[in-house]
Amino acid sequence: MPVHLNDFQLRKSAIVDIPDCYPLFAYGEELTRGLRLRELPSLKVSQNLEPHQHSILDVKYARSQDKGLLGCLSEDKLQLLSAATKGVFIL
Repeated sequence: MPVHLNDFQLRKSAIVDIPDCYPLFAYGEELTRGLRLRELPSLKVSQNLEPHQHSILDVKYARSQDKGLLGCLSEDKLQLLSAATKGVFIL
């Protein structure tokens, strides 16, 4: 099924580059207020993460050596996730 970018609004987003894995596009999904990860270049949904009570304001990704950290900020919540194997994020 093709994905059309105009089907969802992109607020804040980040490209997540994990070694030995497809890069991921992480963004705050406006309708569910959750963090969504999509594989690049296919845009196939990789993971839907816990929704926030308010809209997501910012998404950032940082990597140091073999560890990655994905941050997601809303009005009342800071969510930090670490990259596990094969691009799956855990709390």
